[in-house]
Amino acid sequence: MFDHSNQFTASNAYSFLIGGELRVNRLGYGAMRLTGQPGNFGPYPDWGAGQKLLRRAVELGVNFIDTAEAYGPGFNEDLIASALHPYSPDTIIATKGGINKPAPDNIQADGRSENLRRGCEASLQRLKVEQIDLYQLHRPDPKVPLAESVKICDASDEVTNFDVYGENIYLLTHKNAPRFKIVKTSLKNPDFSQAEPVLEQSDMLVKDMVAAKDALYVRTTDGGIGRLIRIPYSDQSEQLKLPIDGAVDLLTNDPRVAGILLSLMTWTRASSIYEYNPNTNQITETGLQPKANMTHLKI
Repeated sequence: MFDHSNQFTASNAYSFLIGGELRVNRLGYGAMRLTGQPGNFGPYPDWGAGQKLLRRAVELGVNFIDTAEAYGPGFNEDLIASALHPYSPDTIIATKGGINKPAPDNIQADGRSENLRRGCEASLQRLKVEQIDLYQLHRPDPKVPLAESVKICDASDEVTNFDVYGENIYLLTHKNAPRFKIVKTSLKNPDFSQAEPVLEQSDMLVKDMVAAKDALYVRTTDGGIGRLIRIPYSDQSEQLKLPIDGAVDLLTNDPRVAGILLSLMTWTRASSIYEYNPNTNQITETGLQPKANMTHLKI
């Protein structure tokens, strides 16, 4: 007899990382068919049933839902928001832009950057979010070079890392700044030449940055000692006091959650995971990583 005691769910089907940041369960849900038919055009005729289906998928461990502006168009994103907003912290909504669909059998690729910005802003409103977890070009537009569709900056801008929060993209660059600096530009009209400074070059070497819900967190080194700088989105930067002096590494964070996970280590102390809580302004050891037994020999 088949054993039903261990129910199969999306959450026990293993997971993987998208882009090294977004952890998704291997079994996701493509919501395209929750639209009018034929041609995935118009609203889903049984709106309430569509809401129940989406909620049930999440209950069974689905944490990745794929949609697009072209599905409906727009109605599919509306349905997802009506069913799941406010979203659970681990639910990832991926959507797509770059297609205009005035009729069920009339699909027009439009990869112009201004159209992608318009589509992204409309998706933000329909999904009721400040940031889209994964935004994709639905299909290349043969009339527009792919590089122009997705361009934010050029190689000459010497950008080595970026992150996004709200309506801004934050760029780590060493252009005219050998020790690196951080600038930001609007996602609506990205223009590196007009980017505003967020963290100017200093004696510290800027190594990395990640965007959390409350602030941008920046990893630097000062004379070989790791430092952590917190830059609130509407306030001045501050250097956080670390419990030990050593090497600092920023761990992957969730941009929908305030605070950051980081690892600290020294020559005589193994790496350990800490959490910074902006509400208490405290950095505490999490205990997530077992402490290693280390023997130090006298030289």
